[in-house]
Amino acid sequence: MILDLYLEDMYGTEVLKNLVEKYPNLPVIIMSGEKKRKSIIKCLDLGAKDYILKPFDERTLMTRIERILPKEDDGDVKKSSAESEKKDLSNKIGDLLVNEIDRAIRGKTNLAVVRYIFDAEETTMEKIYQASLKKLRSIDITFRSKNSLILILPFTDPKGERVVYKKLIDLWRREKYIKKEPEGKRVFFPDDVEEKELIKNYKKVKIKDLLLSRINPG
Repeated sequence: MILDLYLEDMYGTEVLKNLVEKYPNLPVIIMSGEKKRKSIIKCLDLGAKDYILKPFDERTLMTRIERILPKEDDGDVKKSSAESEKKDLSNKIGDLLVNEIDRAIRGKTNLAVVRYIFDAEETTMEKIYQASLKKLRSIDITFRSKNSLILILPFTDPKGERVVYKKLIDLWRREKYIKKEPEGKRVFFPDDVEEKELIKNYKKVKIKDLLLSRINPG
């Protein structure tokens, strides 16, 4: 469901509360021109799966919807080549990161992009990925690339990322997925964007390229 905050008879958060209570499996995306961090966090805490700031384009909306819909395996679809999969992953990361940069600029909020690199086998990496998905917030975006996890963490500064990492490292150790800590590559918006003109002039794609170059997602 796509839900606006400003409705004719009531505020959208009241509708959101009722939806989450009565239909807990129904994913809800809030759309609004309200860009205050407090309002966004409140909606996410109430159970919204995402929060899109107006105005937005069709591609942004479709990307956000695809991210929260359940994935279905199709046994008749042939696996793509490794190079094609790598390109698809890079495109997905880039598209979603541009969306998050857009929200961070307009809402004047923080954003963290991190890559954790593991020394782990294929089966263990999949366990790490699946366990991490359950531990992170619904708005956090998680990708797996070979032996790495790539996370896009909205509303997260360096201190917040350390909290996230501690929760994850405790989980990985408890489940005995790792013997040593993964190597971490971290970049933060807006702190690590030295050219503030990029932010002022709304150069989202250039900022995306800059952030990704720092973590080298591969």
